[in-house]
Amino acid sequence: MKTLLITKEAKAALDDLANLEQFNSYLYKHLAIVCQTIGLFGSEKFFLSESAEEITHYQDVVNFVNTRGGAVTLKPIEPFTEEFKDLGEMLKAAYDQEVYTENAYKKLIKEHGDDPVITQFGLEVLEHQYESVGEYGDLIARYALVKDNVIIFDAELGNL
Repeated sequence: MKTLLITKEAKAALDDLANLEQFNSYLYKHLAIVCQTIGLFGSEKFFLSESAEEITHYQDVVNFVNTRGGAVTLKPIEPFTEEFKDLGEMLKAAYDQEVYTENAYKKLIKEHGDDPVITQFGLEVLEHQYESVGEYGDLIARYALVKDNVIIFDAELGNL
């Protein structure tokens, strides 16, 4: 049996982050399904790609916990049932979730940053996370410019 090299509190926080990353993937799959049902196939493709990326982030947390002698404790994921009236609302939901995730990793560092290995892991994630927040902010701004012609935006989104 491995020795746990992080505190139990840090392990619990990392379990929560793994669950958050799974939820993020679930959210993006939900958005892809909504896009599919309304004929936004480029956006569907985009959100499916985002969902797959979130599973990679989940696995990064699992691998980190494992290298520190632990195993992530999986938790149930709540169903995501919010309804969206347009792609703009979906992009805003994704942006909000990315900001929430960024803040969750900041909290990890703030509360468990006395362990430099946790700090390094958190900072590596944050490097990607702030880029995601910025990208979604840019997408929201671009969508606002062309929302009357969503089909062109949808096609462009499918090529990202």
